[in-house]
Amino acid sequence: MRQRKFRSVLTLPPRQNWRRVLISTAGVRWEPFVDLRTDVYSIDDLPPFLGLDGETVTRNRLSAGLDVSYPLVRRFESGADLVIEPVAQLSMSSKADLDPRIPIEDSHTIELDESSLFRMDRFPGYDLYEGGARFTAGARASLRWDDIRSASLFIGRSWRDEELPGLRAVVPNPNPLDPIQLYDPSGLAAQTSDWVVQGEFSPSDRIRGWGHATIDGSGDVRRAEASVDGRWGRRNLASVSYIVDRSNPLASSLNRNYEFVQLSAQQFVYGNWGVTAAGVADLERDVITRSEVGLLFDDDCFRFEIGYRRDNTQVRPSGPSDGVYIRLNLATFGGSGYGRGDQRW
Repeated sequence: MRQRKFRSVLTLPPRQNWRRVLISTAGVRWEPFVDLRTDVYSIDDLPPFLGLDGETVTRNRLSAGLDVSYPLVRRFESGADLVIEPVAQLSMSSKADLDPRIPIEDSHTIELDESSLFRMDRFPGYDLYEGGARFTAGARASLRWDDIRSASLFIGRSWRDEELPGLRAVVPNPNPLDPIQLYDPSGLAAQTSDWVVQGEFSPSDRIRGWGHATIDGSGDVRRAEASVDGRWGRRNLASVSYIVDRSNPLASSLNRNYEFVQLSAQQFVYGNWGVTAAGVADLERDVITRSEVGLLFDDDCFRFEIGYRRDNTQVRPSGPSDGVYIRLNLATFGGSGYGRGDQRW
């Protein structure tokens, strides 16, 4: 299949917006806003069945709305501060014009989190966007013991007046004769979005953790990611991370769902010399996809690692690959590395 080539030309300023902040005597924060967006696409090399060599597509969206928040602060006798902040947004937009002639290049992946949930454009790039009326609400709670100890939690969700089927994607399938199946990779195509749950905690200056999840209306986790870091001594540290993606609920030989656990640690033994180890486990396939152990030297100018690595990320007749790896990170120029049969940048 011939790939569509296109270039996007903006003949007008792509975005015009107005926003004003008003704070009432009771402490309620009101932010009315108006947002105007204009897209102009010049598309070439269209599929032959359209009978067009090229086409110019123009679309506009006008939005108006109101953001409201009301931070509530409570100070305890111990000196801890608790802040609870309900937030809400009501917006009205013209209908989204998701023209099928515009190729989807920028919005394949969306990270629906606390910061993006209240944006007018929650998709990255310009090819996909939302329209219609929607209401978004959430609450954020933050507790701080002192300068280094804190915890926070955010929960929020969005509702719209009608579904947006244009946001659904085709389930990958190598057999063109199978019926087409659609799923919602963004969690925004239905009238109710996924729940967004996000939090972080730092009980000391040595331990830090955070987590983020999107949960559908039935309570199933669609995406989640969590990490905990621990430090001891001056530069010794260890980290464990977990990530899962269940956004595609339909069975397919090319289903892209995954579930991983990653561990990494470094321990300095003498001066700037130490040892390092890392591993990644694929819980879907029940296999260790990558593991390595090495010797490191780290000072203010550069970091150097040499070690042994075993890689099982690709299924090959000869089985997993292994060999020596070398990594070099310069303090001002970033890093690069080389391993036998593997190049890392």
